[in-house]
Amino acid sequence: RESEVFLCAEVAMDLLFVPNERVLIKDVRAVQEKLKRMQAAGKETLQILADFDMTLTKYYVDGKRGLSTHGVMEQCSQLGEKFQKDTQALFQKYYPIEISDMSVEEKIPHMVDWWSSSHQLMIDSGLRREHVTAMANTTGLEFRSGVRELMQLAHTHEMPFHIFSAGLYDVIHALLDHHQLAQYGCHVVSNIMVFDDSGRLSGFRGNLIHSFNKNSEAIRNSPSWPRVAYKRNVVLLGDSTGDVHMSQGLDCDDILKIGFLNVRADEPARREHYAALYDIVLLGDASMDYVLAVLQALIGAA
Repeated sequence: RESEVFLCAEVAMDLLFVPNERVLIKDVRAVQEKLKRMQAAGKETLQILADFDMTLTKYYVDGKRGLSTHGVMEQCSQLGEKFQKDTQALFQKYYPIEISDMSVEEKIPHMVDWWSSSHQLMIDSGLRREHVTAMANTTGLEFRSGVRELMQLAHTHEMPFHIFSAGLYDVIHALLDHHQLAQYGCHVVSNIMVFDDSGRLSGFRGNLIHSFNKNSEAIRNSPSWPRVAYKRNVVLLGDSTGDVHMSQGLDCDDILKIGFLNVRADEPARREHYAALYDIVLLGDASMDYVLAVLQALIGAA
């Protein structure tokens, strides 16, 4: 049986490198060698770090750009038209900067301004705890096909699954509950809302997390650290250029970085930039099928 499992894993590994116009791998040999090392180390050494918005969730929903966790709250009718208008103005101003070819160092001050302004608008508009729960069934946000199977696979094989998000911790948990994904025990690191005794948003706990400063340092100070400290091989999933830094703070042997290039995937310079950052780039608003195939190859699961 052991030889059969090994053979299946080898076949699964080979299938990852069959030419595919939706998959971009700049250095095939290097990725193959990395996967072989991670496979040889065993599934007990693996953990997953995943961004949430536009990585675990779809970029397009019914032909329109899907909502982020901040976007979910921006759709909250109870907060009024002015809140929606003001948050949309922030998006129109700062999102082009976030996805531009500007350097990360240049982007960071703009992202701090965007996140800080957005959070203050939520506070000023009287956001309440019950609004978060109510908005979890929004139709503008959908998980990618295969996310449930990915979480289930990780849970079955006792592979820690961390969600690192510059979004909203409370919204993510509400969405996981609503879509019956909370059962898989994902650990969420994100911006945590603080509510007063009346249930009204009064602020946010800890340091601001935006799209270019989220990393694994937070895990070291969490109850999860003893469970993951010896997990020295990481599968990292992201969609922005900043997501590649999510593993910063972990002592790793190998990090397999898989990136979703959701938009402007036909631009050569953009493809080249992502291919230089990520080991594997999935072009377009892809499903989780390829990521599942990678995990199955690494753990020898059929």
